[in-house]
Amino acid sequence: MAAFIDIYAKLIIAFVSFIAPLMVYLLSVSNDGIAIVREQSVEQSNQLQQLLRAQLVESKSLKSKELKNSTKELSKLEESITRKSNLLDPKRQIIRIFASLLGALLFLMIYELGKDPAVWNFPENVLIGLLICSFGSFACGLLILKQVAWVSINTKNDIEIQATEKRNLTERGGDIIRPTT
Repeated sequence: MAAFIDIYAKLIIAFVSFIAPLMVYLLSVSNDGIAIVREQSVEQSNQLQQLLRAQLVESKSLKSKELKNSTKELSKLEESITRKSNLLDPKRQIIRIFASLLGALLFLMIYELGKDPAVWNFPENVLIGLLICSFGSFACGLLILKQVAWVSINTKNDIEIQATEKRNLTERGGDIIRPTT
């Protein structure tokens, strides 16, 4: 059991030291990413509103059920945008990730101190509870890391796609404007 705890402690420390490069990547994406998320949200919101107007013109009046569905879709879209923006906020993510991983390390340190009869000498069930809390906190930190990484990767891809589209438009526009001699 002692070897397992030792390996687990090293794993937590490795993940804490892994966060720094990830945060540098996240910081480079966040400003452009938040702008892209807002652009996409405005575009999607406009599309939903246009669909609502088209339904209104077709049916001359919206039924309350259709209106509720449209309102639900708009609120889901808003929640999605807020969630994505929060996941791209580096300060918030640093706090969430470090709190959970350092919490796991803290529970593990209390576990080790609780085993020592000279310090606290906790009963066995308290020690098991501390280990469970440590594992839970570590798992929470891993889930947060996964969320942040996936949103960052998707946002980075969106940034690259937009840059490629702009470059293609510029190249096509440049070909059309160029005089032929």
